[in-house]
Amino acid sequence: MVTRIDAYDLLIFDTAPTGHTMRLLRMPELMTSWIEALSKRRRNLISLNENIDGVRSDPDPILAALEQRREKLEQVRARLMQHNFTGFVLVLIPERLPIEESARAAETLQDANVNVCGILVNRVLPENLQGDFYRARRQQEQKYRDEIQRRFATYPVLWIPQFETDVYGLKNLERLSEMLASPNDGAPLR
Repeated sequence: MVTRIDAYDLLIFDTAPTGHTMRLLRMPELMTSWIEALSKRRRNLISLNENIDGVRSDPDPILAALEQRREKLEQVRARLMQHNFTGFVLVLIPERLPIEESARAAETLQDANVNVCGILVNRVLPENLQGDFYRARRQQEQKYRDEIQRRFATYPVLWIPQFETDVYGLKNLERLSEMLASPNDGAPLR
């Protein structure tokens, strides 16, 4: 993937929930360590065979493949750390647990030197809903919206309203993309 990545203006990965994403981000580092351990064992085995046979071995294709894989993983890891190339947009809904989870994710990403370039708050209730139930929900949501503004004050925050249906199909995706392209707080995600 790294060799063809420059062919695109933008790549979007819709990742799994936060815990899985954090493990995914550590994968290049873990795989690199694993490959280095395999390479060390392979070199030891080659050295042992050379000592037993008394003949120097030809270049080992398995060792070469492991080294090539390690280099690609290093490239992926380096790209993830480039703030001008990679940015995470944390997506949450205006409720207590998603706010907590997103705050932890932002802190973890920053500690790992991964760029968090914005917050997208999804499923925000429209202001014009009628009835006591919706008014109460909107009041509760407003407390969470205020908390989001306070806790994520250093990031651009985009507010996406609750759609009438799930977002799938070209029409709804176009509608969502228009909202993302013209942020409602004047600060585009970068």
